[in-house]
Amino acid sequence: HSFPTRRSPICAMYGESAIATVSLDCTDAAACDAFVSAHSVHLTGVWHCAMNLRDVLFANMTEKQWSECVKVKAAGLANLDASTRKHCPKLQTFMACSSIVAMTGNAGQSNYAYANAAMEAIVRARIHDGLHGLAVNWGLLDNVGFITTADKEVGAGWLAPQNIDDTLEKLQVLSVGNNLVADLTNVTPQTDPEARP
Repeated sequence: HSFPTRRSPICAMYGESAIATVSLDCTDAAACDAFVSAHSVHLTGVWHCAMNLRDVLFANMTEKQWSECVKVKAAGLANLDASTRKHCPKLQTFMACSSIVAMTGNAGQSNYAYANAAMEAIVRARIHDGLHGLAVNWGLLDNVGFITTADKEVGAGWLAPQNIDDTLEKLQVLSVGNNLVADLTNVTPQTDPEARP
């Protein structure tokens, strides 16, 4: 997707050289390690936001559909974890974009649920080892991102859409706080006895 270009507040504060745009396949362990090694002196945080949906009921899912979804999240984050542990263990922020689906499941998304749960396991291992780690269980965003461009109905009555501006304010607090796995989801009151708990 293409998005409007705007001057980053970081660039305004620190200059254009403060942000570098690099193409990197984080599922390639060697490439990931080389990148982190080359930038370790100035690297202060990692934000893993990758996603590759391959939605299909588990009974009909191929090994390729499972792997394509899981690899970019689980293997990608594992490579970033290993590389930053090696080259910059004092990283200030290590954040993974997980999903509410990791906790609740969703029809046709067993691969996606597993991938996010695997990411959270990596974050918990970092926390156990005294390193920074934050996994955010994103819910349904109503005004930006994949859902706004997807030509399909997503979500259920029990999951209320959340505004990105409100969510980012909460994320700012979480990212500088203690290490954890956090839920940024709005759950609506139950009105339908058949609705999901």
